[in-house]
Amino acid sequence: MHICQSCGKNINSPEQFGTHGDGHRNEDYCIHCYENGVFTCNQNATQLRSDLKRWMKDEDKASWIIDRCGYVTLSTVDEHGFPRPVAMDAISHEGISEICMTTYRNSAKARHLLSNQKAGISFVREADSASFTGKAEIRFYPRPSTFQCLCLLSSRSQHFCARA
Repeated sequence: MHICQSCGKNINSPEQFGTHGDGHRNEDYCIHCYENGVFTCNQNATQLRSDLKRWMKDEDKASWIIDRCGYVTLSTVDEHGFPRPVAMDAISHEGISEICMTTYRNSAKARHLLSNQKAGISFVREADSASFTGKAEIRFYPRPSTFQCLCLLSSRSQHFCARA
């Protein structure tokens, strides 16, 4: 059973799911609230529920999205000053205050972040997305047969945008 993240009603069958603009179903919203990629319902202030994605604060929406997306895109700045976006698994996060990923110590991402800490990260789930820009931190730690590092983007130095 699913719950519409806009109105809070139970969604009990596939035909009750909302639809994206291209017609495929969206499992976050019911057909009464989201049809053909557009929100169709009007909630008034007395009906809003802060535990439903559509009415969450941006930071809570971003955390909700990253919980469900499985991977993130980390953009670093290469040696020529161009962005280099790479899809990576997010291994852990604390809300949006810290998002952790791992990479090899000698990877291009690690080299880029060691010379320029500026980075961007974005994550997408269906029609929902969030992105951050800021400074990333690298922490090295030994592993058997390889050296890996932790890329950490923290909210202390980031700009944030969420769309859900």
